[in-house]
Amino acid sequence: PGTKYFHIHIPCPPGWGYDPRYGIKIGRLAVETGYYDLYEIVNGEFRLTAASEKLIEKRKLTPVREYFRAQSRFRILTDEQINEIQRQIDMKWDGYYKKGE
Repeated sequence: PGTKYFHIHIPCPPGWGYDPRYGIKIGRLAVETGYYDLYEIVNGEFRLTAASEKLIEKRKLTPVREYFRAQSRFRILTDEQINEIQRQIDMKWDGYYKKGE
């Protein structure tokens, strides 16, 4: 019972600028880079799920640059901007790692 909310990340070849045959790869990269984390909140408690939970065990994210460079929509980002986004992702995941200890 209660409210349910689903936020779904679905790759879009024409809008994101990549060959449709790479759709699954793009979706996986979003998670493997830590850019898009899979989680649920049940009774007010946050927990990572599925592939994101496995990233905690590995403690190794794929560089977000790989996700961005695979899509033309991000071609306007400079190296400096990508590095800053990577730094923010790393900070977020450092918090997740600490919770997992």
